[in-house]
Amino acid sequence: MRARRSARRERSQLLLGLILGMMLGAGLAAGILLARHTAVPRPPRQAPQAGTPRAPRHAPQAGTPRSPQQAPQAGTPRSPLHVPQTGVQQPPQAETSRLAPRIEKPAPAVGQTTPPEAHRPPAPAPIPAAVPPQHNPEASRLRAVVLPPETAGPPGKSRRHRVAIIFDDAGYGIKAAQEVEAIGRPVTISVLPHLPFSTQIAEEAPQHGIQVILHLPVQPDNPSIALGPGGITVDMADDEIRRTVNDDLGTVPSAVGANNHMGSLGTADPRVMRAVMDVMKTRHLFFVDSMTSSRSVAAKVAREMGVPTAVRAVFLDNEDSEEYVRGQFRALIAIAQSRGDAIAIGHVGKVTARVLVSMLPEFDEAGIQLVRISDLVH
Repeated sequence: MRARRSARRERSQLLLGLILGMMLGAGLAAGILLARHTAVPRPPRQAPQAGTPRAPRHAPQAGTPRSPQQAPQAGTPRSPLHVPQTGVQQPPQAETSRLAPRIEKPAPAVGQTTPPEAHRPPAPAPIPAAVPPQHNPEASRLRAVVLPPETAGPPGKSRRHRVAIIFDDAGYGIKAAQEVEAIGRPVTISVLPHLPFSTQIAEEAPQHGIQVILHLPVQPDNPSIALGPGGITVDMADDEIRRTVNDDLGTVPSAVGANNHMGSLGTADPRVMRAVMDVMKTRHLFFVDSMTSSRSVAAKVAREMGVPTAVRAVFLDNEDSEEYVRGQFRALIAIAQSRGDAIAIGHVGKVTARVLVSMLPEFDEAGIQLVRISDLVH
């Protein structure tokens, strides 16, 4: 009886322990669930944008100390503290970083579309002013020294050694023309039409004793050479040629004559030259053949039509050096001494005017008189 009671008590105690164990287990499970529901949720980790290398979360690269700082966001330049050491592959840099230090700039705000500095359109370049040619494109098409046929002077007058010097290509600027005006001897300046300073030079030069003629652009053989404004071409009709020459003379109001600018093609065309000489004759002007081609008929047509004319003998400055120009002036003196008269052509803006001033004593010693070009046409 007693043994039976003892066994019953043991079973009761075992059942009670089992119940208590189950209650403790249930309470622990409920506590865990409650803790999960009441805990503050952590923000989700932002995924890196495309093109941004993802920094390793755990182990750093070999030989690279792990930085405690936060990984940079997409589009933000990396600080020099985060440049990987040797052995870690770097992204390619822009070519300009080899030339100058890279200037770090803050990342643009979201939605901002400011273009990178390298892709911004450049500022428009200023419109350049008219620039004179460095040399006469056709000056070397014919010899720098040619000997035109001798012509007798006016009857009853003794022959004198006379030289007329023309300075071509005026109109681009005032300073070059002022160098000619300062020579202090009778010379001639030939002004291109329709340039920024054409009219001003034509009006001021006579006040300094400088004779003015029109430097008439005439078509050259080489089609790649720019003729410039107011040019005469062989495909123009006669009326268009006459109208163009008159318009050109309107921008050089004090011109007493003309000579050709370039013109190796146009001066070889008798029809073109007749149309030009029509204007010269009507306005009582003369024409000087610059002789840029051995085929030129300009002087021949002028004589046939009764227009006073003459032919260039020396190009002075095919080379813009003092030594060369000085030699050309001495050749001019020799021609004048042997033939009585000679015409030379130089250009404004070169060393020619300065060399002439330094050689004026040589002209005087040789008995050479500088005259205006109108004194040598007939």
